[in-house]
Amino acid sequence: YKNDVHIYDFSTKNWQCTKLQGDIPFPHYLSGLGVLDDKHVLIFGGYGSETGNQSLGPRFFYDLYKVNTETLESEKLWTLNNPEQDFVVSNSLVVNTVAGTFYALAYSLRQFYTCLDLLKFSIDNPQYEVLGDSIPINFEDTHSYVDLFFDKKANHLVVLTSGPTALHSSDYEVSIYT
Repeated sequence: YKNDVHIYDFSTKNWQCTKLQGDIPFPHYLSGLGVLDDKHVLIFGGYGSETGNQSLGPRFFYDLYKVNTETLESEKLWTLNNPEQDFVVSNSLVVNTVAGTFYALAYSLRQFYTCLDLLKFSIDNPQYEVLGDSIPINFEDTHSYVDLFFDKKANHLVVLTSGPTALHSSDYEVSIYT
């Protein structure tokens, strides 16, 4: 819930903590991050309160930011206005720089029995389209995990989910989809 960036130096085996600079208001809980190029990542979406206290006026974010990984400066690229339903996205974004797009899994934050939808966004414009069928998932905040990967060798997207089998259950299920 802060703008801290923790950087691990493999040569010294030490962590360095610094601050992200620029346009991003924090926190952006349940946002997605994807690699744009060797020096930049994209951060999209999220949920939270700019105060850091999540019980004080949390809201959904639908902004896309480009972050320079060397200077840690962030730049707002666009804001998606008024989606039909509120959503958050998977931890990882899959970026296609050739097509100027990125993919994310979107789902409801407020329902336990919910579904994942694969969304394809434009990097240049605040627009998206829903692709394929939805995937059912049980979402219980910090007890659930959703992520999206691109398998270059097989040339397809991979979805990983884990979460409780029932509300407040200690039994978990892990699923992989392609």
